[in-house]
Amino acid sequence: MLRNLKPACFVFDFAPTRALRQISEYGIGLSPSEPNPETAVKDLVSFLPVLAYDGANMTQIDAGGILDIAMAGTSATLLARKWESAMLVNVDNGTLRRILDNPEAMAAVERIEGWRSLGDNIIETIINKSEKVKGLKNKAKDGDLTPKEKKELSAEEKEYKSKRKLIQEKLIKFATRIPAFMYLTDFRENTL
Repeated sequence: MLRNLKPACFVFDFAPTRALRQISEYGIGLSPSEPNPETAVKDLVSFLPVLAYDGANMTQIDAGGILDIAMAGTSATLLARKWESAMLVNVDNGTLRRILDNPEAMAAVERIEGWRSLGDNIIETIINKSEKVKGLKNKAKDGDLTPKEKKELSAEEKEYKSKRKLIQEKLIKFATRIPAFMYLTDFRENTL
């Protein structure tokens, strides 16, 4: 009897939740005495790796990711990546003032990891510097700026923009933690 062994087999599915649910059920079924479903699925995917396309790259999904997608439709890693967009975190003066004027919001922001490293009163500093830059730009439109004021305008603008960017990065880092609680499944709750 002749056998053809294929070195690789690819299965494509346009309903990944369904396919990964089948993989997770099959993996759990292979180890019925295993109390931890992630361990059971991990054994299966060590022989049958699962790849996912996240919009730019093909990445291998671990057993936890497979169970997340099977139960919730997406993995924590893929969710967090979607929440990393700078478009989700607006740090204009109006938003910063609303945070500053709300003691609860300010207390929450101050608990963000690494916030204190930005320095005291960073929000007030950004608002004040951006308003000063705005005033200098209005003066520049009239052509009344001295070379010293032009240099000051450039330095002030660079400084407040870099500080605004730092705040945005801290808020994005915080935002990536939100999906873990929004899309909590039994499996994810056990692993938190």
